[in-house]
Amino acid sequence: MTNQKLSVKDMAIIAMFTTLIIVTAQLSRFCVIPSPLGDAHFTPQWLIVVLTGLMLGRRKAAIAVGLYIIIGLIGLPVFASGGGIGYLLKPTFGFILGYVLGAYIAGLFSESIKNPSFVKYLLPVTLGFLAYYLLGWLYCSLFATYVLNNSGFGLKLVFMSYCFPTIVPDYIFAIIAALLAVRLKPVVKNYL
Repeated sequence: MTNQKLSVKDMAIIAMFTTLIIVTAQLSRFCVIPSPLGDAHFTPQWLIVVLTGLMLGRRKAAIAVGLYIIIGLIGLPVFASGGGIGYLLKPTFGFILGYVLGAYIAGLFSESIKNPSFVKYLLPVTLGFLAYYLLGWLYCSLFATYVLNNSGFGLKLVFMSYCFPTIVPDYIFAIIAALLAVRLKPVVKNYL
């Protein structure tokens, strides 16, 4: 990353996307899939996270999502089930970290797209989606095995408990983000 300073306009846009991520996290209370390690949530939050990457690019998207995580870790109830430093001890915290990676990857691969189209945005959203799930899946598996000392929760069980139930809705959200970005980017490009 470069040492470019953020303008006031950049900070306002980052804050706006962080706010959208926070608001959509609250919708997860209505979209819960029970799981042995804790409930699996799916929401339009992933749609906003990947849209943040497509609209803002890697640097600003990572800052926006990172800000969301910091706000949650300092104790404000912005995560699906609240907030606080204790979230680091939840097996699903890897999926929250995966938001940063997913937004960064989607932003990285979309920055070079000159004439946005749905087809051109499919690669960035798919790579961001895969990075998000890979980090969440591995974190959750390692946490269950080494922190909870439960070797019965290996990669396969964690995948079936946390990834499998939400993978289709989340990928649909990623596709919707690509469709929205095609429509929104030309309209708001002067503001970004």
